[in-house]
Parts: sequence; C-alpha cells; structure tokens
Amino acid sequence: MKIFPSVLGALALCIPFIVPAGAHPHNHGNAPVMTAPKLIQLDAEEVMSFDNGGATYSLWNTHQRGLFGLELIEIRGESGAAVAGWWSSRGWCFTAKAYAANACWSSARMAGFAGAKLVNASYSRSPSTRAGGSATGASTDFCDHYSALEAKISEDTSGRCGY
Repeated sequence: MKIFPSVLGALALCIPFIVPAGAHPHNHGNAPVMTAPKLIQLDAEEVMSFDNGGATYSLWNTHQRGLFGLELIEIRGESGAAVAGWWSSRGWCFTAKAYAANACWSSARMAGFAGAKLVNASYSRSPSTRAGGSATGASTDFCDHYSALEAKISEDTSGRCGY
C-alpha cells in the first residue's frame, strides 16, 4: 500500500518531461509550437420557455463565467428582464442542445427545476440596498444582486450594470 504514493510521486515528477519538443521556445524544426487554448465568449442563449403561475418565463444561459468557472443561469420574464438567477457548475446542462437531447434532465424535470428556482428566487426576496436604495421592498432588478466584484471576476465587459 505504501508503494502507491511513491508511484504517483514519480509519475508527477516525470510529467514535465513528456511535453513534445515542439513546445520548446528555441525549436528550429518544423514542429508546431504548442500554445495555450483561447477561450471564446459565447453569446447568451435561450434554453427553454415554461409557464408558471399564469405567466410565461424563459430559461437563459448567459455564458458569463464567475468565480471557479461557474456559469450564470437566468430566468427571464415576458419583458425579457431577469427575475431569477443562480451560478451553476453544470452550465453545459443549461444549453439548448442539451435540453433538446434530454442530456441532463427530461423536459418536464427541467421545467420543474426552473419553476422551483423561480419560487425560491433570491432576486425577489432580497431588499434593494445597493446605491443607497431602501430596504422596504423586494428587488427584482438583476443589477441589485450582481456585485462589481462578480463582474470583475467574471470579466464581464458588457457594462450592463454600470461596472
């Protein structure tokens, strides 16, 4: 049993030497130079729409990345304004393609999940205290719950909330 940590340690020490020669900065041959992959910012996409309490809502994946790579998922009302949202580590499940293929959940289960998120929405329970607002009413404004720190960490340059 004590040999397993030793084998893992030896493997970890060998990994830097497994890199192909093409990655060396002084490579004079025709081998391709390895570069870091470039991240492409995806546009927000509507995943599905559902009815809840007599109103029609839509579930959106904003494809905005937050802390630890979490993706911002939103529920938007008929006017297009965000009424609920959360950060998900399973952002790939909240895409139109995954929804159509029932890759993570069935259509009925996804609608039930979104409905439960809408009922428990922190957007409508938290009072607005941002920028000197009063704590008398519940806020449904997305920007009241999206801090400047979250915008900076997720590299959000949309200017949507003035950050």
